[in-house]
Amino acid sequence: MEQKDISEEFVQLTKLSITNLLQCLEQSGVKKQFIEDIGSEKYNSIVKDMRNESTIISMRDFHNWVKLVFISNIVKLLPYKSKISLLDIAVGRGGDLAKWNKSNISYVFGFDKNEKSINNDDPENPGANERLSSFNGSRFKDIQFMVGDALKPSKQLLNSIETFISKNKMYGFNVVSCQFAMHYFFRSETELRIILTIVSRYLTKGGFFIGTTTNGETIKNIFKNIKEKVYSTDLFRIQRNFPKTLKNVYGNEYNFTIFDTKDKANYFNTIGVSTEYLVNFKVLEEVAAEYNLVPVKLNLFEEYNQGKDKLFVEQKKNTIQFGDILKLGKWKPKTKEISKEEKELNNLYTTFAFTKI
Repeated sequence: MEQKDISEEFVQLTKLSITNLLQCLEQSGVKKQFIEDIGSEKYNSIVKDMRNESTIISMRDFHNWVKLVFISNIVKLLPYKSKISLLDIAVGRGGDLAKWNKSNISYVFGFDKNEKSINNDDPENPGANERLSSFNGSRFKDIQFMVGDALKPSKQLLNSIETFISKNKMYGFNVVSCQFAMHYFFRSETELRIILTIVSRYLTKGGFFIGTTTNGETIKNIFKNIKEKVYSTDLFRIQRNFPKTLKNVYGNEYNFTIFDTKDKANYFNTIGVSTEYLVNFKVLEEVAAEYNLVPVKLNLFEEYNQGKDKLFVEQKKNTIQFGDILKLGKWKPKTKEISKEEKELNNLYTTFAFTKI
């Protein structure tokens, strides 16, 4: 039977809603035919336009900018500028590919326990390997993604990391990155120590362990003056499962989700509600010291004057809240100004950095 050319009919729907278009394709079972009709390049363009409809597009742009400044400036602190290597212990869908490339990182090994995050080939929600296959202008000399659990590292994962180091004649990795994942590793002291063991084992002396995560103190303070166990806005929801008076520094559980109905590839649309644990940075520093990891002062974001008010980031610690970085005024939005609701959500996140001695 001759197939009907449906592409033009569906393309017209983009004038109404790109999100509705893709939902219609999915529900009617003609998505594959649609991609074949219009070509993967045009389809990828449609998907990109859909992501720009995201309700948190400005905040996501800001987060990407923070990570780019963070990674590129950390790399500049290394004593050498060639053959720079990075290990990402919760790489997700490889969303930092362009940032590594712009930071002149030559070698990358990334792993994640979510199989779809690594191997999904859907253009609407591509995995790390799919992103890599279509990545242009790469400066990478070697890059590898694989499925692996940082909390339960298999022999296959560890052997693959060792092989990667050996074949590229490296002593280890100059940077170990942990983006938006440390809040999973505070479930217990054992799990935190497993992570820090991996970091210390593969990080070269003088190298940097960097990351971004939710700030446990900020989340705890949200519930300080309210009786309810749930705090919800139009953009995010937090359910407190930890006691108001903490009995331990580990295992303080909460459920967290971000609402973004416009982007199927949104992390929370992929995994659903996320079960996380309060990150205590004081404890992180104390335990990290046992693994020869010491704090690095984050003098990465410049001082900025606005009118008569002098806004600055405190440089005495190795953590900087995203909200403080935003106040510096260095970031310029690509599409629209960041909303009040996005700023509130943004304030939950913090950077951190250590170096190995």
